[in-house]
Formats: sequence, C-alpha cells, structure tokens
Amino acid sequence: MGPVYKIGLIGYPIKGSASPALFRKYSLERGGDALSFVYELIETEDFDEAVRTFLADYCAVNVTAPFKKRACAVADTLSDEVLATGATNLLVKSASGIKAYNTDYLALRDILAGRSGKVAVIGTGGAGLAAASAATSLGMETVLVNRTPAEGVYPLSQIDTAVKDCTCVVYTLPVHLPCLSESFRGKTVIEANYKTPFFTRQICRQCDIDYVSGMVWLEKQGYHAYSIILNEVLRPAL
Repeated sequence: MGPVYKIGLIGYPIKGSASPALFRKYSLERGGDALSFVYELIETEDFDEAVRTFLADYCAVNVTAPFKKRACAVADTLSDEVLATGATNLLVKSASGIKAYNTDYLALRDILAGRSGKVAVIGTGGAGLAAASAATSLGMETVLVNRTPAEGVYPLSQIDTAVKDCTCVVYTLPVHLPCLSESFRGKTVIEANYKTPFFTRQICRQCDIDYVSGMVWLEKQGYHAYSIILNEVLRPAL
C-alpha cells in the first residue's frame, strides 16, 4: 500500500462543495492514476489557520472565497494566469516550492473560446477577475460592473448601459438580483454560482437567455485543477 496524498479546499463557507466528488470522478475516469488520495474540506474563516493546515498536511489545496486574492502571497511561483488576475484558486506543493494557479481563468477560456463580441463581467471578486482576464486574453473587449463603485467599473445602477452592446455576460455575484434579468435579454449568460443559481430555466426562457451554468464552469476548472495536481504531485511520486 503506497502513501495517501491529502488534497483539500480552503474557504468559507464551503459545506456542500462539489469539489471532492469532482476530484474522485476525474480520478476514476483516468484509471485512478495508481495513487491514493483523500480530498477534505478545510472550512475556517481564519485564513492563516487554513494556510497552516495546508502547509502541515496537504500536497495541494483548491482555494475559494474569500481567500482567492490573499492566497497568492503563499506561493513561491505564480502562473501567468495568476499574474494576470491577481487571484489564485489552486496552491500546489512541487519540487520547486508552492505554485499558484487559476483554473477559473483556464475554464473561462474554454467556455469563451470561439465566441466573439463584447463581454460584461458582473462582480469583481476572484471569479470576476479571472473572467475578465480570460476574455481579454482571447481578444474580447470587456466591461466590468460591480456593487461597489470604482474607477473603470460601472455601478449596478448603470448595468443597462454597461451590457447594452455585449453579446455575453459573466455573472459572478454571490447574491441574487432578480431585477437585472431583463437586462440580459437575448445574451449568453455564464453564471459562477452552482449551488443556488439565479438563472432558472423559466427566467432564461422568458428572457431568451443562452445559459451556461455554474456547474459547467465548476467542472471545467475542476478538471484543470486535477490535471495540474496529477502532473505536479501524483505522477512525479510514481
């Protein structure tokens, strides 16, 4: 019996996360990769405590809200997409130290590939920054909308103006704003929230929305995360 590798998720709140099940799914699909692992939730509001737990016991951790920006400081090496976004959702221990990646960014590139036009990103947290950077990297013009006013960012009160000429909207806010659904009529909407999504079938049908669910985004970023962990940790150990 070989060693058991510990992988986790840090963030708060994360109860009910689909990440452990996704990681097991990808492992089974690829034949288990000849190594054993456990995937655990490290749920705490204390970022420093979460980092200590990772450093002591885990070979890699996914990172979710509210830690995606702060977690960059933990890494010795930042991938290109982390440098572009200023946020990470994956920390991996490697032979050359801790590496930070952003698989939200990689997943959004997959989803947006082949699309054209202008993209509106609603929300400027970690997922929003990843979405904006991914769209820009594909040559798509991007506008930002957020609840908190900032330079170069539209306030929600001006959302109709912000999204008017956009073909695609990436919705990353963790709250439901039902009054906004009409603003997205006839557009493609990519939602980050997979636990309690706002864009129901009824809303999408009523507003002629081409919808990409949060589960699609989650599954794509999870597959990228699994592949990175496999290449950085599991395969070198064989």
